[in-house]
Amino acid sequence: IIIGIDFGVVNPFAAICVAYNRKTKTIYVIDEYFKKNETTLYNGKIVKKKFEKWGKFKYVICDPESKDGRMLLARHCGLPNKGAPKHIGIINTINLLKEKLAPDADGKPHLFIFNNCRQLLKEFRLYSWGKNKGKEAPQKNHDHGLDALRYIVAFLYRLNRHI
Repeated sequence: IIIGIDFGVVNPFAAICVAYNRKTKTIYVIDEYFKKNETTLYNGKIVKKKFEKWGKFKYVICDPESKDGRMLLARHCGLPNKGAPKHIGIINTINLLKEKLAPDADGKPHLFIFNNCRQLLKEFRLYSWGKNKGKEAPQKNHDHGLDALRYIVAFLYRLNRHI
């Protein structure tokens, strides 16, 4: 079980819970949590309680930009965590996510999202690209759960390269 977290207050705090099959390198998104206008401390406690039913967390992967948020989760919510590998970059991690969705040589994808993850599925439908400083770039709305999922995919990519 792996948790991905994208911090937010005005924008939603998003947490994605996945089951990962190391043998097939397949990700199953089994649960989600989205909440606006609450503290990291509140959200961290709710995430831990909500996702405990899926089993022991192997990893909690967070937005690497919020060291304060990561420290709060570890110290006060019992969620030791790692920052997502920022050096891979947004575009590369989006491409890694696309690769997981694309069918392999046997015609099977390696990313499945359960129907109860309604907000994440909605973000997939609403995600868009546009011009930012003259370049094509992802729009920074409807992407909080997707960011949490990207953090997991990037972490697993780096982990599998070192195994």
